[in-house]
Amino acid sequence: MNGNVALDTNIAIAVLKGETGVAEKLQNAGRIFLPLPVVGELFFGALNSQRAEANLSRTQQLIQRSTILQMGSETASLYARTRMTLKQKERPIPENDIRIAASCLEHQVVLMTNDTHFQSIEGLAVEPLG
Repeated sequence: MNGNVALDTNIAIAVLKGETGVAEKLQNAGRIFLPLPVVGELFFGALNSQRAEANLSRTQQLIQRSTILQMGSETASLYARTRMTLKQKERPIPENDIRIAASCLEHQVVLMTNDTHFQSIEGLAVEPLG
């Protein structure tokens, strides 16, 4: 993989766990981005774990090595349009995933994910792990 990539939560968790397949795939990536909803999900997962302090520390390290995709009014507009399109297609996906997709659409960055439902979003470039 060449170029910039945003990590979905499932990929970011794989990075935190040190899964070699993810590390190898990201080795040739340009910049690594984290959509803001992913950051929130990572913090929640760390706080909700048996080893909260250690997991918070690992989460902070990943955030420091990445660029956070900020969200603003353009993200909100893309979110609304994407959600409406999915509703009209009768293909709902989780709310946070729509926010993640809108952020990637706004910043024109590829989303690395294992979730196939992102493929339902028009204009979103998706890179599966496998």
